Amino acid sequence: MTSRRVWQLLTAWRRYGLWGLVDKRKVRPRNPIANLDARVVEAVRQQAAAEIEDSAATIGKRFRRRVQNRLDAIHGAGVVAMPPESTFYRAVKALLSRPPSGPTATRRTQANQPDRTFGHVTAQRAGEVVMMDTTRLDVIAYDPGADITVSVELTIALDVATRSILAWRITPIGTKGVDIGLLLADAMMPEPLRPGWPDSLRFSMLRVPYQRLLEIDERLRAAAARPVIFPETILIDLGRNYQSDVTIRACERLGISVQDARKLKATDKPEVESCFRTIRQQFSEHVAGYKGYDVAHRGRNVEDTARWSIAELEEFFAEYVVAVYQRRHHRGLVVPGHPELRLSPNEAYARAVASTGYVACPRDPNTYYHLLPIEWRTIQHYGVEIDHLTYDGDILLRYRRTESPYPGRYAGRWPIRHDPRNRLHAYFHDPADGTWHLLRWTHATDDHLPFTDLSLREAKRLLASQGRRPQDQEEVAAALRDLQNRTDAPESWTRTDRRRQVRDAERARAQARDRERAAATVNERTQSDAAVSPSPNAEDVLQLDDLEELNTWSPRDIGRVN
Repeated sequence: MTSRRVWQLLTAWRRYGLWGLVDKRKVRPRNPIANLDARVVEAVRQQAAAEIEDSAATIGKRFRRRVQNRLDAIHGAGVVAMPPESTFYRAVKALLSRPPSGPTATRRTQANQPDRTFGHVTAQRAGEVVMMDTTRLDVIAYDPGADITVSVELTIALDVATRSILAWRITPIGTKGVDIGLLLADAMMPEPLRPGWPDSLRFSMLRVPYQRLLEIDERLRAAAARPVIFPETILIDLGRNYQSDVTIRACERLGISVQDARKLKATDKPEVESCFRTIRQQFSEHVAGYKGYDVAHRGRNVEDTARWSIAELEEFFAEYVVAVYQRRHHRGLVVPGHPELRLSPNEAYARAVASTGYVACPRDPNTYYHLLPIEWRTIQHYGVEIDHLTYDGDILLRYRRTESPYPGRYAGRWPIRHDPRNRLHAYFHDPADGTWHLLRWTHATDDHLPFTDLSLREAKRLLASQGRRPQDQEEVAAALRDLQNRTDAPESWTRTDRRRQVRDAERARAQARDRERAAATVNERTQSDAAVSPSPNAEDVLQLDDLEELNTWSPRDIGRVN
């Protein structure tokens, strides 16, 4: 170095320290698109937006060719020259946060994000807003009877104010609208305490006025520590099962407002989406049969590790919710004025009850029947007909050839309810005394097992493919019996038969459980009404005139204090 250069470095060191000795050419900011044609920049961004749903590919071949084709189509062939390959690669990486060679799911998720600040659904009291959603559970179920693995779905109802999981259902793939409607009923029913659970998981451990709530709902005595909340508004997506007539009618009957989330906008329900991630990390990853949340994270032989049936997964999940999730501190629940303090969903529920009170949930024992799908039919001499199946019962003898009391477009017809999970039966509501009566399929024999609407559709499809009449109930009964016989013969099972058998058995189990809960509600209500204490006498009632007036303090009394 020359003496002049040495003196320059010494001056820079005295003024800027060690930074003065750094060669500034090494830290000069670089802009890879500074000399790039603006038309090329715009074409790259447009082509990346057009390939969001396409499979991933390398930048060098397909993407570069498509950008060139776009430029030629807009500006003419050869008008805009493409930069060299190395320059083009650097420009694409600088322009796109997710290049076309990245995972398709990641690019789709990023493109689905709103272009503004995320909004938040706020709720100040329990039940003000309840979010409902369905996702595939990251655990494969195993049915030992059919010796087959089954993919399942998890549907939950999440209270926004307390982040409590109010209800859940684990079903085979294809959640029905009746499952969504009955999920609302589950949220307003206490979760039963399972045998073997410790006393620390009882409802009385929620730190709420337990004895006072027992006067409102006697079922809480044997309930688990899961909040019982009446949903005022539910936030649901535009899925067909959520927009079904069963779900909408359930909300109308229960007095629940419905708010729809936008299509493919996960940011409209961020709390429930975050809850699904928490469930995967705290529950699914620790259960045998965990398959990962996408193909890239899936193990090689996941089916070989599955060992739990759907019923067992439901029991495990119920214990996880009550024993772990509801008692674990949530970073989204803070004490007002003390952001460093975290609350658990149970603590947030106790605080909400203390501040806004407890809203009693409706206890109609016939809620199960009211939430079933309705078919309006006339009562003929042979019964009522639904989907070319005839149902009959003794109660229909009273209403044959009678005028229906329902006005409007339903004049002359009667509401017949049926559960798509068990098409063997239908249900009739007697308007005279308000009781419900069971109607049985007239062509069903004693060896017929409960079958779903999907099995009925499959039986009719087989009849049509063989040139027989799907409207003939004798043919349908024979086809259903043939399907069930194949199910009972493991040596002739196909994979489709196995899946059908597991699906029908699980749907029938869920339908029987819902009916048992409705019957249990009737019994508990009868016992609770019998145990109510008699009304007090007039002399036992507290009279306000007998209360002694207490001294009150006023700021004007300050000068009178010695």
